[in-house]
Amino acid sequence: MCRGPAPVVSMTAARRILVLDDHAVVREGLAQLLAPLGGGCEVLQAAGLAQAQALMAQLQGPPLDLVVLDLHLGPAGGGADPLAALRWWRSQHPQLPVVMLSGDDDPELATAAFGLGLAGWLSKSADTLALLGGLSLVLQGGRIVPPFVASRRAAEPGGGAELTERQRDVLRCLAQGLSNKEIARELALAEPTVKQHLVVIFRVLGVRNRAQAALAARQQRLG
Repeated sequence: MCRGPAPVVSMTAARRILVLDDHAVVREGLAQLLAPLGGGCEVLQAAGLAQAQALMAQLQGPPLDLVVLDLHLGPAGGGADPLAALRWWRSQHPQLPVVMLSGDDDPELATAAFGLGLAGWLSKSADTLALLGGLSLVLQGGRIVPPFVASRRAAEPGGGAELTERQRDVLRCLAQGLSNKEIARELALAEPTVKQHLVVIFRVLGVRNRAQAALAARQQRLG
């Protein structure tokens, strides 16, 4: 039996998001993209880690829900180490999800970032639907693991990316033969969010379709 309904959390709810990127055009573009969502999404901006630290020290009102971080901040992000800014966020604000934006598909760097607790990796070339869908998934408590990281983990001895509890819920429902619409209703999720979870589930399990995913779920005694 699938788990009971959980509170719906989506990008339509009022959110507070920090965009940390040293390129003003990227910050402004993301701010314009995210701000209208839900009629109350507040997008804060910082050009570097020091500016973000100062902003956090003075932040009042609701806490941040998400940080969108540029991988290559250069000197503004802590110098030559591209993960320095991520390390700071994870050490100072471990409960705050961080999504990294990158123009590179560097499996070693991305794997190291996920090892530090990164919530998601998005390409700067992603289209609007993929970007918003990915951020929505993270705000739901999920993770965005790109294929080049999932395949690398799966190839390692004893490897394999882990599913979140919500993704395991979706997989249980799928194994019981529920459609996406039925899973969405059962778990109180939006149907596009279910589809996003399934994309990640297929990647992590290394399967191509629902039948293979259901079989994997039964093998793991999730069905």
